[in-house]
Amino acid sequence: MLITNIGEMKGMRIILNQQKDLNRGEIILSFHPKNKEIIMFIKKLIESRIGEIEVKDEYNNHFLIPLLNIYYFEVVEQKVFVYTKDEVYRLHMTFHELKDFISDKGFLQVNVRTIVNERHVIKYEMLRGCHRKLILDNNEQIISNRQFKEKVDEMIKKRRMTMEDKEECL
Repeated sequence: MLITNIGEMKGMRIILNQQKDLNRGEIILSFHPKNKEIIMFIKKLIESRIGEIEVKDEYNNHFLIPLLNIYYFEVVEQKVFVYTKDEVYRLHMTFHELKDFISDKGFLQVNVRTIVNERHVIKYEMLRGCHRKLILDNNEQIISNRQFKEKVDEMIKKRRMTMEDKEECL
């Protein structure tokens, strides 16, 4: 646990409390009951920045899913599917529209049919032929291909992730 006091604002102390036992998609906001209005504003601000996306389940029921909860998007037979920790949904937008929608929200295209939520990538392995195996926090594995190597390597460098195998790419 890492606790950081980041300052005071008009008599209000703001403390960041990093907890490794939380799910990567969880943020806990603790507050005094008299600060409920402020905390609801902060909550809405976070949600608006992170975003949600409308999906359908197999029975055609509509849901709004926070982007934080999405592990990856995948195109199968020209249909876009949304994978969360426990569920798979259908997205009614083209892959191109999806890329535009999530371009600045922490997602990375890793092959021609898959876009991964960077927040759920916990480690990677370098494979032959400049491929990368991305391992998500639910133990799913996604393979990136040579075409997306540079973007994947940028994400890895930015996040300073651990690497299991080192192999030079020619």
